[in-house]
Amino acid sequence: MMRRATTLLLAVPGALILAGWVVASGDAPASPPAGRAQPPPPEPLPEIAAIDREIDRLAERMAATTDARTPVRDPFEFAPRIDAASFVTEPSTQPGEGMSIAVAVEPAVAWPALVAILASDESTALRAVLEDARGIVRIRSAGESIGDVTIEAVERDGVMLRHAPTGHTRRVALD
Repeated sequence: MMRRATTLLLAVPGALILAGWVVASGDAPASPPAGRAQPPPPEPLPEIAAIDREIDRLAERMAATTDARTPVRDPFEFAPRIDAASFVTEPSTQPGEGMSIAVAVEPAVAWPALVAILASDESTALRAVLEDARGIVRIRSAGESIGDVTIEAVERDGVMLRHAPTGHTRRVALD
């Protein structure tokens, strides 16, 4: 019983809506009220008149100009072209101007990083705690080495290092 009442409750309003739509679609379009007069079209703004005058002035100016003269030179060509046959055909064995001679490049030095400086109360000797490129921490004093790098001096705020093969020195300070 409840199911039939629900169906009836939904079907009746649906049928009324459908009937209203069918009847309303056949009506003629509504006309505007006859008693109301159409307003006059608005006058153009003074700015628009000034813009129109400027357009006319520029159009006259464009008509009065002559064709642009052709340039005397070509801005994309800077020198006369050289025929490829006029180049020297024999290869040169000497380096030319602007060419560099190959030089052996020295490998970069992998300097160890300074981690800390150790001091003992018994002596004035300072020791440096260094970390090499592989991440190994080593404790060294002046005169000792880590690979190719020799510790020349250990001071309270930094270490002086010397690369033995190249002779380059570098001071590494505590951060």
